Amino acid sequence: MQGRRIDVGERRARVLIIDDDQKLGRILARALAREHEVTVMTSAREALARIEAGDRFDLILCDLMMPGVGGEDFYERVGVVAPELVECVVIMTGGAYTPKAVAFLERASIRRLEKPFQLAELLEAVREHLSRLDGGRSG
Repeated sequence: MQGRRIDVGERRARVLIIDDDQKLGRILARALAREHEVTVMTSAREALARIEAGDRFDLILCDLMMPGVGGEDFYERVGVVAPELVECVVIMTGGAYTPKAVAFLERASIRRLEKPFQLAELLEAVREHLSRLDGGRSG
């Protein structure tokens, strides 16, 4: 991760949104597209394939509960194939419905955004996250 400095004021951050709800993905993309380069995917499996192929993002907003590969599995797999991106993952959740998902969200290192959230909350969470990443790498 050395040398990967994000300066939010000078360039657009690369944001990946993963949510099986296409409409929500489009809404989030529109909200972030003014300031950032946004990619929306409805499949965590597809997103993992891009990451495994070398695609990198400054922020990954991933839904927790999705068919097939959910947010928990996505997060764990990113930790294996691109561990430098783990700190870039923010889990979006409207609730954890399985004991496994509850245990996953209870881990202190998991950043999350609770659904439903207001647009202002999303924008602030994105700014805080990118500022934290920038600040953590500037020294």
